[in-house]
Amino acid sequence: PILAGGCGDSKHITLDPDVAAEAAMQAYDKNSDGQLDEQELAEAHGLRDGKPRADANGDGRLSGDEIAQRIETWNESPRKLINTPLVFTVRGRPVAGAEVTVEPAPFLKEWLPTSQGKTDGVGSYTPVISRELPGMPHGYYHVRASFQQGGKERLPATANTDSELGVELCADRDLVDSNFEIRFELKPRR
Repeated sequence: PILAGGCGDSKHITLDPDVAAEAAMQAYDKNSDGQLDEQELAEAHGLRDGKPRADANGDGRLSGDEIAQRIETWNESPRKLINTPLVFTVRGRPVAGAEVTVEPAPFLKEWLPTSQGKTDGVGSYTPVISRELPGMPHGYYHVRASFQQGGKERLPATANTDSELGVELCADRDLVDSNFEIRFELKPRR
């Protein structure tokens, strides 16, 4: 079901909304009620972050139809690549030099790329496909951040090995209050 406009042109990735939504429901709808509730969304990190934009009826849960409609919104967006910085802090201080991985939600892996890199001096990393394609396609992504110092991990497991971080990269995300960036305030490692 990979639908792309042009010979591997990742700027024009088109996702199949129905196939992706069905795969999301199969992966996360543990009680088989046709809705993803808060408990089920706790395992679907990117979907959890994107719920405010996908929950069309405002019931606090996501249906397969709502997920498919959201993906169709991405397909129809004139802006194909999202270049929003992700900023990582601990106790309000930037995490400089952290290794970051931004990978698509499992139900979107056949369409979307993974991005890896390091945070800069202000704890910022902007996921990109490549230098030629500065940004990432719309999508739900799982995020991991690791900072090793003296051979020891300095960030909590909830940021890396057992990451609970997720993000919806999209053109219609409200970034006004956050200086056009997405912030992750990580708990200090104990």
